[in-house]
Amino acid sequence: MLPWLKDNVTFPVTVVDCIVPAATETSRARVGAAIGLHDAACVHREAFSQWVIEDRFAGPRPAWDRVGVQMAADVSHYGQLKLHVLNACHSALAYMGLPRGYCLVREAMADPELAQFLENLVATEITPALKDIPVLDYWRTVRTRFLNPRIDHRLSQIAEDGSAKLAERIFPLMIANAGAGIPVAALSRIVRGWLQLAASGSAKDPQQRLLASWVHAGGDLQNALDDPALFPPAIGSNALLRASILNAVS
Repeated sequence: MLPWLKDNVTFPVTVVDCIVPAATETSRARVGAAIGLHDAACVHREAFSQWVIEDRFAGPRPAWDRVGVQMAADVSHYGQLKLHVLNACHSALAYMGLPRGYCLVREAMADPELAQFLENLVATEITPALKDIPVLDYWRTVRTRFLNPRIDHRLSQIAEDGSAKLAERIFPLMIANAGAGIPVAALSRIVRGWLQLAASGSAKDPQQRLLASWVHAGGDLQNALDDPALFPPAIGSNALLRASILNAVS
C-alpha cells in the first residue's frame, strides 16, 4: 500500500488565513438579527479570507482557482506570514492587553501604546527575521483586520495554550534573531507576559500542571527558562535570550 501511495497520491500543503473567533452570545445575537432566526451553531468570521494550496497534484487539479483559491508552487511564505505576523501579534495583544483590562482584540488594538508596540515589533524584529517576504504589506492588512468592529475576538481565547502557541509563533523568531544579531526585546516582552499570565492561572495551557508546580515553587523565571518542557535549549541555554526575557517589562 505504501509504495502505491507514493506513486499515485500527493498531499499538497495548504494555508488558510481567516479570523474565526469562538462564538459568543453577542455574535449569535448579531447573526440572529441578520437572518431572522436563532442559530446556536452559527460561525461568525471576518470578510477577509485566503486559501493557498501547493500546486502539486497526482492527477487532474480541481478548478478551485476559479472560486478564489490561490495555487502556488511553494506556500511556505504564506504560512510564515500568518504564523509570525498575524498570530504572533495576536499573542502580543493577548498577553499585554489582558492585564490592562481589555477583553477583545479590537479594544487592545485601539490602545495607542499597544498599537505602537506592534508597529515596532513588526518593523524591527519580525520583518528582519522573515527575509524576502512582504511582511509590511501583509501587516497593513492585518492591522485593519484587528480593528474590525464586528469581530468579537476574545483575548482570553488567544491566550490559551500559550506554551504550544509561542513555541510556533515566537520562539523561532527569537532564536533566528539572536543568531543574526537582530533585536529581541519586543518578542521577550510577549514571552514575559505569557509567563506572568500563566503564574496567575487564568489561562488554559497544555503545561498547566507544570506551570502550577512552577508557581507553587515560587515562580522563579530562571527555573522556567531551565525547563525544556517550556523552553527549547536554543533559548534556555542562550545567555542573550535569557537575559532579554528576565529583563523584559510586560
